[in-house]
Amino acid sequence: MVAARNIKQGEVIIVEDPILFLQNNEENMITSLETRFKNLSAENQKKVMALHDPDPSADVEQKLIRIFKINCIGVSQAGGGALYLTIPRMNHSCSPNAVWSW
Repeated sequence: MVAARNIKQGEVIIVEDPILFLQNNEENMITSLETRFKNLSAENQKKVMALHDPDPSADVEQKLIRIFKINCIGVSQAGGGALYLTIPRMNHSCSPNAVWSW
């Protein structure tokens, strides 16, 4: 993502709700992830599956798990991981000029 205009200090750049969330202490995390994914609309399932997959030539059955692991953000206050549709597409910077929080 590249800014198309000047952004003022302290200005909120993006607000997004997670599409999927898993708590760290869930008994069967893979089954929970698959169930929540199946409960999404077909359109949102397609958007999730379009996120970065670190090994697209690997086992198709593990694709959702790979996508969740590589794109989720740890949510320490809630004790889990959240997957967003837009936020994972933001590039990393070694000298960032923005911060994230929730």
